[in-house]
Amino acid sequence: MHRFIYKIHHKRLPLKSLKITICLMISLLWGAQPAFPEATQSAETSLTSAPQLLEEVLASIEARYGQKAFSTLFFQTSTIKALDITDSATGRIYIKHPGRMRWEYETPDKQTIVTDGDTLWIYQPDDNQVMIGKADAFFGDGKGAGFLSNISAVREHFQVTLSTRTAPFEYVLKLIPNEPTDEVKSVILAVSGETFDVLRVTTYNMYNDETRLVFKELKFHDSLDDALFHFSPPENAEILELGK
Repeated sequence: MHRFIYKIHHKRLPLKSLKITICLMISLLWGAQPAFPEATQSAETSLTSAPQLLEEVLASIEARYGQKAFSTLFFQTSTIKALDITDSATGRIYIKHPGRMRWEYETPDKQTIVTDGDTLWIYQPDDNQVMIGKADAFFGDGKGAGFLSNISAVREHFQVTLSTRTAPFEYVLKLIPNEPTDEVKSVILAVSGETFDVLRVTTYNMYNDETRLVFKELKFHDSLDDALFHFSPPENAEILELGK
């Protein structure tokens, strides 16, 4: 991801308009507090010592989100330690299984991030720029909260341990990727103990940069139009290819 930042700077793209994009790609997510803040507030229970409870929690999350379309408000705070940058942003996300996501950033700068599961588009209207790349490079194997669009990715791509809290009552899962990358070293997933709604997702990369997303006003939809997850660049927009 630091290589990605380097390439962007050498294309001389405006740093201000890219801060939120960089924070999202670095991982996700959802500022700055000590590493693994949820785990410091409750004793962690290993997968082997509480397999039945962990299985029940995972099954409940899958039942809540699996094969469903939904939207939610998000509140994002991201910290990049090496650059001494902390950014906050708000917006709405639309998700449809499998792999389709649309992030509509409203503050501090408008920005749209769209994927149909194969292609990724990042549109920055203030600069009339569209960056296009492969979705797997940024959301594959659950990166960048990609597991929200395919909740089974939690089981497939992470080793999971469970913590519990009672004030307020929620379950906190610690996810360690089966194949850690520079972008994702660990993920902390907090869910409601009553509804199993995802409340927060916090991701740490190998540099202990942190991105935290807090979700509000979750709404499930019977369906979402597939056109919502495709993006056609505006006329005369500058097109930049990611990953080159």
